[in-house]
Amino acid sequence: MLLSNANQLSQRQADARLTAQKGFSERLLKRARFLSESDQALLRMACVSRMSRREIARLLKVSPGNLCRRLQKLLACLHDPLVVNLIERGQLLPADIRQLGIEHFLLRLSLPALAAKHQMSRHRVGAIIEYLRGWNAAMRCPSSG
Repeated sequence: MLLSNANQLSQRQADARLTAQKGFSERLLKRARFLSESDQALLRMACVSRMSRREIARLLKVSPGNLCRRLQKLLACLHDPLVVNLIERGQLLPADIRQLGIEHFLLRLSLPALAAKHQMSRHRVGAIIEYLRGWNAAMRCPSSG
């Protein structure tokens, strides 16, 4: 009886971990849709298909170290609170400002590259990036009143 209860408990814990992991993967993949196709494919291999890092590295013909660094960078960007807010709560922003923020903070495009792409001055792009940082800080603060 005691062994049966222990097995049920460990199965429930395993189920809870799997459910949490599935939810984590779904939220992560929702954010990943803003990445390039190759980065999205890499995350699907690592998070959904459960391939080992060595298997993925072999498939992509890169070293496991390079693959792990690339995954770490991608995951760090996808977990950045500003990126999370832009994607999950950014509908409150004008679409062009949100897009510029995603391109800078998630895709890591430089200010000159963004200025050229969006045909605006570098100063204007810098001002929008600073606005987005302030917007993000305001989104994190509880409203007083």
